[in-house]
Amino acid sequence: LRLFLAVEEDILTFLRMTSRKMTISCSEFDKVAIIGNLNNDQVYTFWRPQAPPGFAVLGDYLTPVDKPPTTPVLAVNMNLVKIKRPESFILIWPRDASSYASDPEGITRVQKPVLRDVNCSIWYPVAPKGYVAVGCVASSGAAPPPLSSSFCILASLVSRCPLRDCIMIGAGNGDSPATAFWRVDNCLGTFLPAESSSLNLVCG
Repeated sequence: LRLFLAVEEDILTFLRMTSRKMTISCSEFDKVAIIGNLNNDQVYTFWRPQAPPGFAVLGDYLTPVDKPPTTPVLAVNMNLVKIKRPESFILIWPRDASSYASDPEGITRVQKPVLRDVNCSIWYPVAPKGYVAVGCVASSGAAPPPLSSSFCILASLVSRCPLRDCIMIGAGNGDSPATAFWRVDNCLGTFLPAESSSLNLVCG
């Protein structure tokens, strides 16, 4: 009985400590979608951190290989950090296989798919007033992801940070323009869409 009570107390202590953490490190990821390049064997994989109950992720992780990230990312405590679900999502890729233009939001769309696996789509969260989205979210099909798949954070809690590297998906020629994403050099492991010719960010 003493042993049982000791173990129970240890568990309660752990839960109390966990509930007070602003953030928690996530080293396990779920594969959401994968894109393969038509011209070579290059693949691009989208991952979602596995956050424990009470914590939320702020975006998905992009790797240029079919292997999970080796660097842990942070999830935020839903009770201690001011976050909200997005109001909706803006479709980033692919919008329409027959059109290629910049829409009113300034997002460059793909004219023709140059990828052999198009059973996925990439979305950018529309944040509530006073909040910001810090990364894109992948979906395993054409439908947008659930609103609970990624959260937006209070704008006053966010500061600028460097961009890590730009990943180009596609051939990038006149008939089949590339799609570009900047991986952000932050502790969240997020990525943002870019205009394929100038590489300027188009969201965030």
